[in-house]
Amino acid sequence: QMFVLALLAACGSSSDALAPSTSSAADVSPAPTGGYRLADADSPYLRAHAGDPVDWHAWGEAAFAEARARDVPVFLSLGYSSCHWCHVMQHESFQDDSVATYLNEHFVCIKVDREQRPDIDDIYMQAVQLYTQGHGGWPMSVWLTPPGARSDDDPGLEPFFAGTYFPPVDDPRFQRPGFTNLCSNISAAWKTKREEVLKQAAQTTALIREQLAADTEPVRIDETQLAEAVQTLLRIYDADNGGFGGGTTKFPQPVYLDFLMTVAPGIDDPAARNAVDNAIRRTLDKMATGGINDHLAGGFHRYSVDPRWEVPHFEKMLYDNAQLATTYATRYMQTGDPLDARVVRNTLDYVLREMTDSRGGFYSAQDAEAQHREGLTFLWTPEEVRTVLGDDDGAFACRVYSLDKPANFRDPHHPEDPPSHVLVMSARPEELARREGMSTDKFDARLDAVNDALHAHRKRRPQPTTDDKVLAGWNGLMIGAMSDGARALGDEKYLDAAEKAARFVMGSMRTEAGGLMRVWRAGTLGTSAFLEDYAFLAQGLCALAHAKKASGRDADWAKKSADWCISRAFVEFDAGNGALFDTREGQVDLLVRTRGVYDGAVPSASGVMIHALVDMHDLTGEGAYLDRARPVLASMSGAIKASPVGSINATRALARVMRADPGFPDSLGAPDAGPLVLDRAPVEVFAPGERITVTRERWAALEIELRIADGFHINAVDPGVEGMIGLGVRIEGGAGVELELDAPEAHAYTGGVLPPPREGEGPLMVYEGTVRLKIRLRRTDAEWKGNPIIVMTYQACTDDACLAPEQIELDVALDPAS
Repeated sequence: QMFVLALLAACGSSSDALAPSTSSAADVSPAPTGGYRLADADSPYLRAHAGDPVDWHAWGEAAFAEARARDVPVFLSLGYSSCHWCHVMQHESFQDDSVATYLNEHFVCIKVDREQRPDIDDIYMQAVQLYTQGHGGWPMSVWLTPPGARSDDDPGLEPFFAGTYFPPVDDPRFQRPGFTNLCSNISAAWKTKREEVLKQAAQTTALIREQLAADTEPVRIDETQLAEAVQTLLRIYDADNGGFGGGTTKFPQPVYLDFLMTVAPGIDDPAARNAVDNAIRRTLDKMATGGINDHLAGGFHRYSVDPRWEVPHFEKMLYDNAQLATTYATRYMQTGDPLDARVVRNTLDYVLREMTDSRGGFYSAQDAEAQHREGLTFLWTPEEVRTVLGDDDGAFACRVYSLDKPANFRDPHHPEDPPSHVLVMSARPEELARREGMSTDKFDARLDAVNDALHAHRKRRPQPTTDDKVLAGWNGLMIGAMSDGARALGDEKYLDAAEKAARFVMGSMRTEAGGLMRVWRAGTLGTSAFLEDYAFLAQGLCALAHAKKASGRDADWAKKSADWCISRAFVEFDAGNGALFDTREGQVDLLVRTRGVYDGAVPSASGVMIHALVDMHDLTGEGAYLDRARPVLASMSGAIKASPVGSINATRALARVMRADPGFPDSLGAPDAGPLVLDRAPVEVFAPGERITVTRERWAALEIELRIADGFHINAVDPGVEGMIGLGVRIEGGAGVELELDAPEAHAYTGGVLPPPREGEGPLMVYEGTVRLKIRLRRTDAEWKGNPIIVMTYQACTDDACLAPEQIELDVALDPAS
């Protein structure tokens, strides 16, 4: 199996956890001095760790040299200032003297702000996903080899184990090892199994390089990929709650909605067009009315911890609010729905009020916590609402915001606190107005007055901190959002804000040599810009030019500035053959010069650059911009063909390029012999729709049937080849139950073309046709907590390509025996 050593390190004996060191004098660090090195950092996140007893270093040569000199691994912790679980791990582990003493003695500890250094984050997130079967998140915890581990010229920094949040001690709620035991086992493995650790680090690094150095060989892409993306999004659309994908959390995914809004006018089939329109509308409505939207101050929280958009993780990110404001503005311009206009105005007003520097730049984020309590600022009880508003308006607010229903929030870290409410609108405004027997105008006016009173009261509470660094790329996103909001709403205050921010970035975030910098804070510049910064800023400037043109203002400066961003990006990040790198040449502290093609919390930089080029073509009519867009799109064609949804923003760019140049696909080759047409999904999963009672005394049995479509296969539980995603079944969302899977017999894959197996590997093992899985479930000694569900992961492939990995929840309820 992959990463056996790492799993042993995570799960092995913990009897020596935090025991006194028995290492030689060469292995022992100087007396720990805490995180003082971070006290003057330009990142609020790093400065917040300056008082930790952990001897934190910033990423750089000084830390690498110490790791080399002491011959100890690097412990790399990446996070950001508004990350809730980053705060939790800091409080539980990094501020604990005994944990800090152990870390300081056995590792060189490096702290990185992922928002400042997305290049480092991208690389080591790949390691996290390799070690967690595709999961990721922050805080990111990664253990790296020190420079010089193999030879004097070994640059090191290769990951050999990785994860996210770890509780301080083993805790069955999180189904992962405790941080103290894990550190002890990893240190022991480094000292006693050095060669195995280095071998594992090399294998992990090779996989990362393979994944991040994307192939640029062009393949034909055309309407087939657009149709496939639509079909996939409709298949994973949550018809009950809006949004896309299953699971116990919901993230806003504006790139999906932007794609659907772009291609919907070209869908000929009325039923399919209606299905797309319904998916867009319901998703926008559920986010707008849910607790993920701050109904009092405006702005969206990061994500919801439930599938209904009700209870969020409370941090607010500039990039989320920029993308969502643009999405709602676009839909308002298409349909005129007043709810969309309300969301746009509230979101942009929030940014202007709370996230804007006096010089015009936009701040990065606001925290999830106040006084170490998650959501403290945002929670209510019915009694408090009535006290603030009085009986009549208080009752009105309780009906509107679902406070007449059971409380929806309990703080898992402070279970002694009474339950409380996140404000959730129980329906769209016009429906609430009907229930109240009011006109929509009168309802809106009363709701605005209630919101103002509640917000004024809320401002007297402890407030989350604001990360006041200004990031060039994220400002580009918000410049675009302000510009789109100005066009949609006809309100030039947003256009003025967009231009002020654009002139600030172009005037105050460039060096004397002319290069763009990524970070500005309190008058100080830091970190040279990445492709993301140039691309996002170029697209934002194009939106500014479009809005100025629509309002009758001169747009020349905005167009010239966008052109400068594009031209400079092609100088600094050109990879040849049309492709663009994400990082600058000569960054020797990176394992690989990345070229991202897939979208995450923000879309891929190369995909955004294509949109900026098409925007400039639309603004100017100059074919040179389209000439530059085509090769960049061609360099991403392999990724688009392999997973049109994984690279959805570039897939949307394909639709726009084809609209401007219908012959573009022919430049990439002849049409395929014919797309594979399915009358059903590649894999259908059938589980008995029933409840299962789980006891401690005996195993409960469950049989699942997988029907795999002709022409497809899925990798076996043990594929036998490193890097392949195997069939997996696990418990998520709770604790107190264990699962065993009786893996069915697989057969060796004989189709297609695979690279020769590596040493120690066998053939690729797969399943085809109908496969029956036997699952066994039993109570553990741990307390039954949460809502345990059975989650299945698989990846369907043909002989030519693999679809994106799928994760589904089985429709089987698990009940503990009474």
